[in-house]
Amino acid sequence: MVNLGTELTDPKYNPNIIIVLPHPDDEIFAGGYIYECVQNDCNVYGLLMSRGTAGYGDLTQKEDIGKTRLKEIQDSQKVLGFELIDFHKYLSDLGYTPEQASVVDGKIDADNEYLKFGLIRAIRDLGPSALLIPYEHDTHKDHRNIYKAVINASFRGERPSQLDFGKPHRVNRLFQYEIMNLMEDPTHLIDITGEPWEKVKEALKCHKSQIERDLGYLVRISWRTLLRGAGISNATEINEVLNKLWKDQLENSNKFDADKALQDYIPKARRAEALKATGLPKFW
Repeated sequence: MVNLGTELTDPKYNPNIIIVLPHPDDEIFAGGYIYECVQNDCNVYGLLMSRGTAGYGDLTQKEDIGKTRLKEIQDSQKVLGFELIDFHKYLSDLGYTPEQASVVDGKIDADNEYLKFGLIRAIRDLGPSALLIPYEHDTHKDHRNIYKAVINASFRGERPSQLDFGKPHRVNRLFQYEIMNLMEDPTHLIDITGEPWEKVKEALKCHKSQIERDLGYLVRISWRTLLRGAGISNATEINEVLNKLWKDQLENSNKFDADKALQDYIPKARRAEALKATGLPKFW
């Protein structure tokens, strides 16, 4: 049974939330949740781990891509309303460089002790009631390694040791969020219909460098969200539909109508039944 997760955006349960962001633009994949929490007066911190320096489209962008992507997530932050926290600050306070802590795009190492020490310091400093971390089975190595490192750091952060990193703090709730890969059967869905979804789309457009290098970026995120909203929670089924949609778009680029195609793949009766069961609003 999918929980609509209303308590996840309630400051009574989650007054302070950290969403751990391996790269700039990862906030988009929990953007609706972030916006809802901020609107409900939760404190939401986006802990940015790396500058995303591997995310350039061609060699002419390579030198400045880190600065570009940092500016893009700063613009996105203003749209979604969360507080952006630079993880490099915690490393600097401890006397470590990003390279020593392996927080470099494409090279994040879950076993790096400097990385874990920095995470312990951040968790103890920010005092989150809840942590959002990338899905443990994500295909991106950085995402998987951040998951592992945060799990380890949150456990160590609550123990009465390493007191030079701050006062021990216990995180009450820990959730995973989808980035590259869909969870097979998620336990919680957040209704982001209306203003939250509009804000996600606005925030996504801040990441121009990534949209330019992958023109299907915006479309795929939109499709994925719509399919979840239609009540299809099984990742295998969603991926099958996405693959068909992508094939149709490539073969019929001039005539392709994404909204119509989505309706073709999700029977009307199935949509109505799913929407009634989940309580989610209708998208079409």
